[in-house]
Amino acid sequence: MLNHILTLLRDSITDPRKAAQDVLNGAIPRDQIWPFLVLVCVLSGIIVQIGLMLHPMAPIDGVVMPGGIMVGFMVGGSILISTAMVTWIGRAFGGTGQMGDVLLLMTWLQLVMVAFQVVQTALGLIALPLSAMFAWVGIGFLFWLMTNFIAVVHGFTSLGQVFVGMIGTLIALVLVMSVLIGFSTLLVAPGA
Repeated sequence: MLNHILTLLRDSITDPRKAAQDVLNGAIPRDQIWPFLVLVCVLSGIIVQIGLMLHPMAPIDGVVMPGGIMVGFMVGGSILISTAMVTWIGRAFGGTGQMGDVLLLMTWLQLVMVAFQVVQTALGLIALPLSAMFAWVGIGFLFWLMTNFIAVVHGFTSLGQVFVGMIGTLIALVLVMSVLIGFSTLLVAPGA
């Protein structure tokens, strides 16, 4: 089983479309998606907690970095939100992906990113600047993998169009959140 997962992790980096298809074709049993989601959230939280133990961060302007448990919940929430968005927006543009398939791929994507976090944490033991540079590599791979996974799950053929759609959605989401935050500050009584 471990060899199968390691092969799938390797394929996710070297041939993400094949890896996505393998995941959808049963590499991860569909009846195990919820336990798999919980496992990925727990692993995400653990790796963040280990990173914080190795390199504690001082609060910035009174804001404390969330611990492993909170990160686990945040990862779970982000997987569920991204699943809904990828499903609905992809279908709005003619995609054929189903919510369960998208959830499976978004959860697998997070597991791949956990593997990146493990490498990044190990690099942090050697040299923090090296770890920081690898974080940027991880962000690039996140976009690359997500673009490929969305293309596979929705049956899109153009990675460029998927990427542009993904960036456009992110920009729209940031604008909507900015407006909502702006309106929420108007609701707060002056001097409160």
